[in-house]
Amino acid sequence: MLALAFPIAILLLWAGPIQWWMRYQSWSHLSKDKLLESAKWYIANRAPGNNACIFAVECNGGRASLKLVKSIEEWDLEKSKRIAWDRKFKGVCQGQTANFALEVATDNLQSRKTFEGSRRAVWSFYNDRFIPSRTRFGFAAFSESETEPCLTAYAVTARSRLNDNP
Repeated sequence: MLALAFPIAILLLWAGPIQWWMRYQSWSHLSKDKLLESAKWYIANRAPGNNACIFAVECNGGRASLKLVKSIEEWDLEKSKRIAWDRKFKGVCQGQTANFALEVATDNLQSRKTFEGSRRAVWSFYNDRFIPSRTRFGFAAFSESETEPCLTAYAVTARSRLNDNP
């Protein structure tokens, strides 16, 4: 009986506190550089030849929505992280909207050739990176409300912007 209890205890420990700790680590160590690095990795592996914009959650009238980050330098990441935390643990700003997301620039001709499921991605605290919002295994919400379109001028992965960001 003890031989069966030990593996079950290990499984419960892994599924509970360890998983939460890993997600907390992802949230607490999230930085602009990490988001930019993940965005570049995502584009290189999921949508080569494209550029992408980052979106962050904001609260409008008690509901979550995504706002296009037009200037990575002026963006208050800590405010966005606080909203994400409060959504999870205080039940505020509800909605089927990602906390951080990425979208392929719509004004790039290459984007029309990109698989529809790879055009949008959401930040996964579980995976500690952007993942496609649509996969063969499921769907992750991008935003309940309409978002401003991603244009190359705001893309964080555009060559001209890469030199501005470490």
